[in-house]
Amino acid sequence: MSIDTVRTTMPDPTAIRLLIDYKSAARSPSEGMAENQHATQLACYALLYRSATGERETGFELHHLIKTKVPKVIISTYGPMAQVLEQLARSSHWLGLIIGDVFGLVTGLPPVVISLGVLYLGFIVYRRIRRKRLPQRGYPQDEYYQ
Repeated sequence: MSIDTVRTTMPDPTAIRLLIDYKSAARSPSEGMAENQHATQLACYALLYRSATGERETGFELHHLIKTKVPKVIISTYGPMAQVLEQLARSSHWLGLIIGDVFGLVTGLPPVVISLGVLYLGFIVYRRIRRKRLPQRGYPQDEYYQ
């Protein structure tokens, strides 16, 4: 994962720090679609930029190269990373710790308990597959009387 371009007007204290990412597409993106589709990637770029420089970005630009009969470039501009995405990125650290603790708990169980759990899971999967292959339950269609 790499940021394509960082445009800055350093060492000005009111510096503009735009993170620019280049995209290619077969059709023009709608405004909402582009922002939603690339929100996670832009949030990651912002966090990487902040950890590398110690400064906040002032915004993002997505440069879309539209590959049509007549190629065109569409530039979408967005503000800095939203607070919600920032909190989500910070909470992913805690999520990783919780998953690690659960994994440690499972690996600490005796092998017999794990084996029984795997057997039970296999039994459930087998029943679901078997149920799909069986004909409908209920009264059979008696063609003898017809």
